[in-house]
Amino acid sequence: MKVRIFSLRQLWGALMLLLAATFAGPALAQTANVLIKVPVGTETPEGLATTLAAWRQSGQVSDAIWLEADEEKGAAFSRFVALEFPTEGSYQAWVREGQPKLAAALDVKRVDVLTHGEKTPRDSNNSVFKINMYEPTAPEAKQREFATGYIKPLMDGQIAGKLLMRYTMYLERGAGGKTWLLM
Repeated sequence: MKVRIFSLRQLWGALMLLLAATFAGPALAQTANVLIKVPVGTETPEGLATTLAAWRQSGQVSDAIWLEADEEKGAAFSRFVALEFPTEGSYQAWVREGQPKLAAALDVKRVDVLTHGEKTPRDSNNSVFKINMYEPTAPEAKQREFATGYIKPLMDGQIAGKLLMRYTMYLERGAGGKTWLLM
């Protein structure tokens, strides 16, 4: 019988490889994103905040941002909610089980993230957000190029300068989809 002796370095390497394989799948999973807007002049459905909190606490939604418009004229929404799902599977389960529970008056759009950046750690409790909406005039590929080549360096510079904590640029899926810059 042959006995093989492993060095501490070999055992450490094997352990790191095992850990990387265990956690790489979930870490590399593609997130899915949805924007929910309450149209101007529409009452926010009763229980919406509680429902969103339950989705977040259950882990079905990995991130949720609830914003209220403070513009008196020309607002594109009265409430704006950005949801991030940890995986496409979580999103699909939400489409079947969670989305039907939402009021019909809500504007629910699947979106793709064109670019994103944030400072961590951060305290978002006293943050003020700004949302810009754009009506795209260029094809999706050009919008992605603009987001990564212009918006990302601009916003990352503002984060580095401590003027901004986070930003995300979304593109609504489908014909006529709007672009939303949340910062």
